[in-house]
Amino acid sequence: MKTPYLIQRGSLISPLVSDKDAHLSQVVSMDYMGSAEFEFGALPNSLRRMRVNREKLALRKVNVDDSPSLSSDNRQGFLRTYSYLAPDEFQTYEGFLMKLRRGSLHTKERTQFSIEEQTRIKQRSEKYTYSPTIADFWWDIENDVMFFFRKEFSSRLPVFLNNSFKKLFEQTPQ
Repeated sequence: MKTPYLIQRGSLISPLVSDKDAHLSQVVSMDYMGSAEFEFGALPNSLRRMRVNREKLALRKVNVDDSPSLSSDNRQGFLRTYSYLAPDEFQTYEGFLMKLRRGSLHTKERTQFSIEEQTRIKQRSEKYTYSPTIADFWWDIENDVMFFFRKEFSSRLPVFLNNSFKKLFEQTPQ
C-alpha cells in the first residue's frame, strides 16, 4: 500500500440513478485532474485490480469529521470506503484519511476533501453567488479505494461496480 497521492475527484450525480444496469461512469461525474498520472488508463487499471480482488471488496465506515457536517445534503457523519484492503492495511489507511481530511496530507492535485478546502469553496460561492461543484466522491487510484459520505450510495456502489466490471471485461481481452 502507498501513501495516497493520486486521488481522483468526482461528484455523485443527483438524484442518484436508480437504474440497476447503470455503471460507475453513469453515476459519478469525474473531474478533469490536469496531470498525466490520471490519464492513459489509470482509472480502468484501478478498476481492473478491483475486479480481480472483487471477492475481498468491503464497505467500511470511518469517522473523519470532528466538526459538524458541512452540508446536510451530502455529509452524514461517516465516510464510507470501498476497497479490498486487508484489515491491518485499512487501519493504516484510516490514518491517511484523517490526515487528508485535516489537510495535512499532500496529494498530486486538489482533492476538495479537507474541511478547510470545502469551507473555502463554500464561502467563495456565497460571496460570488455561483454554485461550484464540490467533490463528494474520491477514488485513490493507486490503492484502489473509493470513498464518499452519502449513505444511500453505499448500497448501490457494488451494483454499479459490477456493471462496470462487466463492461470493462467485455471490452478487454483476458
